Amino acid sequence: MTPNSTANITSKSRQQSLVVEKCKPSNQASFSPEPDSSQRNHAVRLRKTARQRKKFMLKVFIKSTVTALLGLALLTPTQLASAALSTQQQAPPAGGSQSTLASADFITKANAATYTLADVAKNNTKASCWTVVSGFVYNITTYINRHPGGASSISKICGVDGTTTFNNMHGGASSQAIILSTYKIGALVNPPVTSCVAGYFISIVQNTCIPAPIGFFVTAADSATGAVAATACPIGFTTATTGSTTASACYEIANVPTITGVSSSTGKRGQAIDIVGTNLDDAPSSTLTLFTAATSKLAAISTPVTVLSVNAAGTRMTVLSPAVSQKGVFRITTSRGTASAPTTFTASTTVTSKPAITMTASVVKEIGSEITLSGTNLASATAITIGSVNAPFRIVTATTVVITVPAGVVSGSKISTTNPGGTTTTTKFVFQAPVIATATAAAKVGQTVTITGSNLKATSVIFGGNKTAKPVINDGETLTVVVPSGALTGPIKITTGGGFVYTSSFTVTPPTPTVTSFTPTTGKKGVTLVNVKGTNLTGATVTIGSTPVTLSAGATSTSLKFTIPAGATSGKITLTTGGGSATSASTLTIN
Repeated sequence: MTPNSTANITSKSRQQSLVVEKCKPSNQASFSPEPDSSQRNHAVRLRKTARQRKKFMLKVFIKSTVTALLGLALLTPTQLASAALSTQQQAPPAGGSQSTLASADFITKANAATYTLADVAKNNTKASCWTVVSGFVYNITTYINRHPGGASSISKICGVDGTTTFNNMHGGASSQAIILSTYKIGALVNPPVTSCVAGYFISIVQNTCIPAPIGFFVTAADSATGAVAATACPIGFTTATTGSTTASACYEIANVPTITGVSSSTGKRGQAIDIVGTNLDDAPSSTLTLFTAATSKLAAISTPVTVLSVNAAGTRMTVLSPAVSQKGVFRITTSRGTASAPTTFTASTTVTSKPAITMTASVVKEIGSEITLSGTNLASATAITIGSVNAPFRIVTATTVVITVPAGVVSGSKISTTNPGGTTTTTKFVFQAPVIATATAAAKVGQTVTITGSNLKATSVIFGGNKTAKPVINDGETLTVVVPSGALTGPIKITTGGGFVYTSSFTVTPPTPTVTSFTPTTGKKGVTLVNVKGTNLTGATVTIGSTPVTLSAGATSTSLKFTIPAGATSGKITLTTGGGSATSASTLTIN
């Protein structure tokens, strides 16, 4: 007998003694020393009742004590030692006693062998009796005939989960938990569900049996395995053979399509419509129809519907309203099942309206980049162009498309969309950043400057000195302008719809100088001061014939002075500037 068992018996004895004491009449001390006959009879009845209660409680105490001792006595020495070791190793739960099944579980699910309910079910006789209690498997074959309560009360849990029966029978008594723990052989695991009873379907996703939908009936075809006979399965299920060779079951299919909504309840021929739901991702390779159920007068109608696109998540599908007059529901069939829209849709043969683009500002987008367009009925477009160049596009929703800026597009072009209802063109533009390939490096005021490149359709051209020039040629690839009066040397700024760009440099060439007169026309070396008049003389160098001269101070753009140098001979006066050279018409005679 274990220390716990002795403690339990002692505790029970004390409790039952208290019960016996409580059975004593509480009014015995008030009896009169000389009672009358009625009082004596009443006292006799009280004593008799007290003796009967004491005898009953004693029987209960003896029976419970013998039962506990007998159960422990039936244990082998090995089992007793194992049970004692288990009890010593397990700490009592916080705030409670040790009288629970868990207190004897020295085999844990982490280190135990594992068995399935199918394994347990194979051992369902007295010759081999396994059961499950609180997630553990017990082989109680050798204990059946030694069970104090009789073999019949324990044999009924052979081959099944006996948790409820055990708890109801013993109520968590520690002595019974200790006894049971010595027969533990492992832990229970949950295998894949392969069959269900009538009226239930196997859920592969949940690994359990789920009830059949209301109005869908099945019958048990194989009582041995519980397989469900099914000639048809509801949406989201498929028929598959189970363990029985004659029965089949409805198995739940993962990722079944659903339709939860449609963007419009009506649609004209060729109008773009969005269908939302789940698991629509393989719709383009499957069947989408507008379905109208049969009536007593008309056969069912199933009209094919063109699918334009399905998003990657499979939650949105854009389609074209069919060219029929029909009221029905959209129905999709994918590789995983069939689904219908929750609301009806009315299609008509009236041609759809032309698309509309909402574009509030011009954009700068380079070749190969994408532009997202929003508006109405855009997915119905048969063509989208930027200028005169077709732009590839992909559909996002019925009202949103993404276009790619094609090669060859001219910066500053508009976007046009076309569908069966007509063509719409934006009022805004698509630009590309301007790029300069070549540019005139220098020119005089009034001369032409030519700049080439791409996307050069200029809105303004500004020279150094903040002087604006008006373009002469402005086709996006070639830009020509005339150097304005007052322009200074420096880069030229070109502004377009796609931004602005500068030439690397530009030099404003001075104008060609002129000589209108000079005085005196004769003179002596080293003595005579000659005064020359003309135009554009700033920065000029001067020679008499081939002899250079030194200019006197005070030169302007219209006049300059010099003294005839000692080595000079008679000759014409020549002035040279960055704008060119000019020579006097007459000769300076030197004496």
